[in-house]
Amino acid sequence: MSNNDNEMKINSDAGSDGGSFRKEERVCGVRGECSRDFVLPDYMGDIKRLLKYSASLTPCNKFLSGRDVSLLGIVTFKVLYLDGEDRLTEASFTSDFEHTEKMSYDFIDAGAEMRVQSVAVRLAGPRKISAKASVATDIYTVTEGELQDCRMFESAETKKTKIKIHSAEYCGGSEREYAEEIDRLADILADEIEVIKYDAVAHIDSVYPTDSGVNLSGYADAFCLLRVGDEIMRLEKRIPIEEGIETGKYGTDNEYHPKATVTGVTLNVNNATDEKDTGECAASVVMNMSVECGVTRHYNEEYDVVTDAFLEGRECSVEYRDFAYREMLGSVCEKAKISMVAPRGEEVLHGIFDWDAAVRNVKCEAGESEMKISCDLCVTLAAKGLEAEDCYPKKIEEPISLSYKINGLNESSEISVSVVPCEVSPSFDSEKIYVECYILVRALAEATKCERIVFTLASGEEERGCERCVHVYYTEREDTLWSVAKKYRISPAKIVKQNLSAALPENMENNISSVPKIIIVK
Repeated sequence: MSNNDNEMKINSDAGSDGGSFRKEERVCGVRGECSRDFVLPDYMGDIKRLLKYSASLTPCNKFLSGRDVSLLGIVTFKVLYLDGEDRLTEASFTSDFEHTEKMSYDFIDAGAEMRVQSVAVRLAGPRKISAKASVATDIYTVTEGELQDCRMFESAETKKTKIKIHSAEYCGGSEREYAEEIDRLADILADEIEVIKYDAVAHIDSVYPTDSGVNLSGYADAFCLLRVGDEIMRLEKRIPIEEGIETGKYGTDNEYHPKATVTGVTLNVNNATDEKDTGECAASVVMNMSVECGVTRHYNEEYDVVTDAFLEGRECSVEYRDFAYREMLGSVCEKAKISMVAPRGEEVLHGIFDWDAAVRNVKCEAGESEMKISCDLCVTLAAKGLEAEDCYPKKIEEPISLSYKINGLNESSEISVSVVPCEVSPSFDSEKIYVECYILVRALAEATKCERIVFTLASGEEERGCERCVHVYYTEREDTLWSVAKKYRISPAKIVKQNLSAALPENMENNISSVPKIIIVK
């Protein structure tokens, strides 16, 4: 799914003296459902035993119109089963998914992540499958707002403070094609091989900033299940992925959240001459896939906002307002290794030939400088017994808890998190089944803050009096250079200049009560 639509342009000098700002808003966990009833075609055998099933979502398009964010995707259901002749078979079918979210505000750009949250498959008959999937969608938008009208401060004395507002940029790369030979099977002809299933999944595990953007580095894990006679073969290969994406502005406080999506995959089995050119034939198994990469750049944009103001030598009225905003505290983008163990059961296992993993019930709790992420990791396996017709389903589920440090985090912080499983490696011995699985954890922490700023500044009549007026001011404990300057409506710089021998601080925030008295000339 392309994220280049309505690409956000960063206003690099929007915040030096207030003005406009851009921030990220999000709507997380929007649920939708899709379902499909699938009748097996005539060339497929009846379903005798259901071994495992799964569903995955491929995003297709994103459309932004007015305040609507429309997302299109394809949910692919895969059901692995034994037919009436005890032959391992996979039924694969798809269902279109569409979701439109109407936002209550205008936005500049939007991005989204869609994932299958749960899947259920029911056999409605020996040749009919009823499948349903729940899809969760997280929508991210970039909005624009006004901090202050900088023009009203052109001739005013101002007191400023710096704030950091979290924003984001959504950048997508081009779709890249890959063609890789998964394996070459000697002494086997292509027409002796039956393809049961094949698939590929892509992940990005490294991001390297460049002068103009980032380079993404990762891999695609491709695999296929083949039948040669009565034997079931699983072939696997890891294919490297490299992609450069321009993100424009670069800074040291950027946090990058990458992603890679396999948008299409096909498998071809052909006869090929072996590498030694002996004339003997071998079967070449080649996978073709298309992969689209993208990255979200999170950053804090720094702004100077006016918290107080007055006009020198004039009566003026000031209106203050509370300005709420979110500051990015930090980000997590890491891979964690999970080890799982389960009893093997009574079945006589000869090998595990298919597996996948899913994550459910993702939760996050924020504490003092630490976040705790919990979820349920579920791994489904299909194993074969001593006889060719013996196949067994296996399921291992285990709660996972991980902790990460983020400075400034507290219980009121807002956290968005995603957990994606990858790199599943099962094995077994005489008593137990062992699974090693890596999960990619991405989390973003924000703090909601509020600053009291000047909203309007109106000038009144010019003060009248003698042309030159001298005041002796005896400082009080809470006095600052700014408070005294505002009281007499005179520039803080002038007070400092008039009292050079009094060692007044140049920082108007500093307390000046250590100076017994100061002279103010108006």
